[in-house]
Amino acid sequence: MPGEEARAREIVTRLSAGTATSDEVFAAFEELDRLPAEVVRQALEPWTGPAPDVERLDDTMRRLHRLPPRTPALETLASVRDADVLDLGPVAEAQLRIAGKTWDGQDLEPEERLDGERDDSFAGTLERRVLGEGGRPLFDVMLFGEGSGVIFAADRTDVAGVLVDHRVEMRDRAARTALEQALTRAPSIPAPVSVSEAITLRRPTTQLELELTPTPEPEPEPEPEPTAKPKKKAAAAPKKKATTAKKKTAAAAAPKKKTKAAAEAEAEAAPPAKKKAAAKKTTAKKKTSAKKKAAD
Repeated sequence: MPGEEARAREIVTRLSAGTATSDEVFAAFEELDRLPAEVVRQALEPWTGPAPDVERLDDTMRRLHRLPPRTPALETLASVRDADVLDLGPVAEAQLRIAGKTWDGQDLEPEERLDGERDDSFAGTLERRVLGEGGRPLFDVMLFGEGSGVIFAADRTDVAGVLVDHRVEMRDRAARTALEQALTRAPSIPAPVSVSEAITLRRPTTQLELELTPTPEPEPEPEPEPTAKPKKKAAAAPKKKATTAKKKTAAAAAPKKKTKAAAEAEAEAAPPAKKKAAAKKTTAKKKTSAKKKAAD
């Protein structure tokens, strides 16, 4: 081993100097290929820098460098048991039918596989798990019996592998390791509400419950804020019209100025009336004087 390390460092030193010919370069790499990979990696590190973290390479870079696929970190995204599987739709029902056929070769309806009175029933042991990475579903696993199951591609009926005695059997080594690690862990998601529980939660409230339930008092409505009265912009205009109307009324009621001729005509007709009035006054004075004398 020490000799291999020294030989790897010698070859790398000659390559890094840049003086080797093309034939010597090819011969050096052929010799490095015959040495252990870890020894060559340590010898190349001072020249090329530390090797990248293989686990951080994506699948495309892994294929380019002929590296094995990355082991995904699978987690349980959903878990449904027994009869609730029938509420997941036609894909889940088809997966259950295929899983039963791989179990005993019988092509039975999904409802028959959950009939507790049958010997080949999955009732009480059936569980469908959705496994994925980063919230993206990758596999649907139908588990039944004691450590048995069938692995499907997510939301499809393509069989990707099987589970026998808690061991995953499939071609993809990285996926196999990830599935075994995920299936050995208990689901960390909250248990879904079953159909019976959902019916109980949605049942109508009885009259007795309505009577026993206190009715919340309504909150007082906030008093409306006083609004400012709008100002009358055209208040001056009506006043002017009223003043004008008053002036017209006063002008109509005022006596008209008499002409000189009309005044003279009225003066000629007025004296008799004034004389009568004067005569009446004189008579009244005489009667008053006579009464005073009689009284004396």
